[in-house]
Amino acid sequence: MGTQILLRRRVAAVGAMILAATALAQAETQPALATAESMFQESETPTPCPAVVVLAARGSSETRWLDETLPPEPWTFTQPDRQGWEGKALHFMYRHIDSYARSTYDIDPFAQVSFLPLDEGYPAVPVLGSDAGYGSIPFDRMHKSSQLGSDNALHTIDDYEAASACHPKYLLTGYSQGALALQPIEVELEQRGQFAGVIYLGSPVKVHADPRSHFIGTDLRDGVMVLDPDLLAPAAQIAQAHRTEYCIETDFVCNFDQHNSENFVLGFGGDHKDYFKGPASTQEQRDAVAEDFLEYVAAATGG
Repeated sequence: MGTQILLRRRVAAVGAMILAATALAQAETQPALATAESMFQESETPTPCPAVVVLAARGSSETRWLDETLPPEPWTFTQPDRQGWEGKALHFMYRHIDSYARSTYDIDPFAQVSFLPLDEGYPAVPVLGSDAGYGSIPFDRMHKSSQLGSDNALHTIDDYEAASACHPKYLLTGYSQGALALQPIEVELEQRGQFAGVIYLGSPVKVHADPRSHFIGTDLRDGVMVLDPDLLAPAAQIAQAHRTEYCIETDFVCNFDQHNSENFVLGFGGDHKDYFKGPASTQEQRDAVAEDFLEYVAAATGG
């Protein structure tokens, strides 16, 4: 009988010790976990704001050729066949700028730069082919599309700044219809003190001999949509060094004449498709655009 009582007491004592040890372990573990969590939170630092954001507006029809999976941010150039919402022409322009800066100056041209392409809110409607009507350029349709692009651009900027609390300067890059979409927001950004410059490829609203522009390729003639003054928006009153108009001489869209227009329609875009990826776009011209990009970023960052 006495032995049973003693055994029960020992079992109870061992149980009490186990409970006490468990409680102590929990008490010691919880603060340790809390400390680790707080250390993790303290180690998290917000992503630094870029000095410059490159706003990208793709050209007509390029929406149809986007990959199903868009590349992640920050931008990478390791997969040359993949593009995001910027479309192929601008994608290849960024890749060339990256390669040129590294090989010529041994620098990362995008160290203080982020990219912000316009998404599906900007339709970038086609202007040739079965979707647009063969042998004609639907200016009204393209103008409406570009107006949606202008609205989308400002919303994209405002949403980005609200989410990031960043207020960078913006370098506008647009190809073809994309230039038409971005030009109307130049003045707004200039008034905000956030205008870093523009680089337009094959712009339908290029004004030849504009003293504010640095022309690469040709500036012999106006773009095709300059024929209708109602479609033109006031351009930002900026210095020559902050506006690049890259126009291939045989591109009807930015260098309008009868011969180029026939080449454009019969050749389903002609040399307008060559920017940074075709033979009509020369190495010298591509390098000149890269130099302008580096200059604009340096000016915006104080470099």
